[in-house]
Amino acid sequence: MDTIVAGESYSGSCPEGMKAEIYVGDKLPSPENPSVQVLEVNGSNFVLGPMKAGEVIVNIPCDSSFQKISFLVNEMPPEAAMNRYAPLGSEKVEYPSSIYILIAVIVLSPVLAFLAYYFKKKKVTLKQAPFKKIKKTPRELLEEELKFFETNVQLPESHHFHTLYKRIRKFIEKELNLKTRSHTTQEFLGTFRALALQQSANQTIISQLEYLLRTADDVRFAGKTFTADLWKDYLQKTHSIILAFPPKVEEVKKK
Repeated sequence: MDTIVAGESYSGSCPEGMKAEIYVGDKLPSPENPSVQVLEVNGSNFVLGPMKAGEVIVNIPCDSSFQKISFLVNEMPPEAAMNRYAPLGSEKVEYPSSIYILIAVIVLSPVLAFLAYYFKKKKVTLKQAPFKKIKKTPRELLEEELKFFETNVQLPESHHFHTLYKRIRKFIEKELNLKTRSHTTQEFLGTFRALALQQSANQTIISQLEYLLRTADDVRFAGKTFTADLWKDYLQKTHSIILAFPPKVEEVKKK
């Protein structure tokens, strides 16, 4: 079994002629390292990590099959850690140079301050309100993505399901104020189901959300085949999830 040191990355590849069906930023589930992240993808080659110590076992989707990758991540030896993270101030500072810099700062600071004040007084400009970029909410991002897919994507690819998967999760997390960013799909659905039942939410909504997230996982990791009809049904159920959570008062005023 291959071994690396904690903090390093792991390079692997799919069988020759097969393309790695993963994307930079994806997190692949592993028993010991639940958040193994994809750092690079180039055709059949990929780079994973960095990760903590322990055994890593992940299945990499390669075209129509899966490539099982397993390797061991060892703890970084103390001496290696000391060399990698050298203490601050380890570099020797020449005393004469620091004296010259200090003198220059003392002499130039008043001059620069006077010049800044002088030009500020001389400069006449129209006062304009600073441009403020409005950050879109998870609801707005999900609605935009859904509208784009409905209009432009008739026969989807696996990454389209993954995009909606991420948008739907962030939308639900925002609506219910959930702190589940690092949870797996199963953990996230368990938290949502428990909270929804406490609030007497419609059981249909719970089932639809489970269907959406599990289908996206099946397409990405299990190679589930999908058709135009399945994609259309997927988009309709996404609409239902959005409608189940009416916009809050502040969001309505914003529009």
